[in-house]
Amino acid sequence: MTAAELVEEIQRQQEMVDEYESGRKMGADALMQEIVQRAAIAARTVPQALAAVQGLGLGAGTREPGGPSTESPGALPAAAYTAVTADFERFLEKLLEYERELDRRAAKLAEREAQFAQAAVALNSSQEKLAEQIEQLLHLLSQAKQSDLAQQLSQLRKAV
Repeated sequence: MTAAELVEEIQRQQEMVDEYESGRKMGADALMQEIVQRAAIAARTVPQALAAVQGLGLGAGTREPGGPSTESPGALPAAAYTAVTADFERFLEKLLEYERELDRRAAKLAEREAQFAQAAVALNSSQEKLAEQIEQLLHLLSQAKQSDLAQQLSQLRKAV
């Protein structure tokens, strides 16, 4: 692999990392937006559901027919609490799954980056060795030319 090809590959990999980071940020932003939306929906619907359940006498507390409910005002009914808890647990599981996927991708990118770093070091070493060999070859050629010129001059002097 030439230095130019290595540079192009590193640039391509950097673009992939940038794209990954951009996607990660977009995912985190979308997740945050979903949290905010669900919180807003819960803020609107839970009090309505609570009022409806309390009106039917289906709350978590006990209520004697015709008597007051032992449920504290504003308490979440058991069914609503269970639904909210289940939804929250699903949300947490999705979040953990997303985190595991991001960790897996980050590890894969780090491994690729390490491989490219090793390849760059090997390429640099090979190029240095090649440059040294070329210098040695040029030196040998220069000496050979000088030797040939000296022999030719010697032959010319003998001929004259």
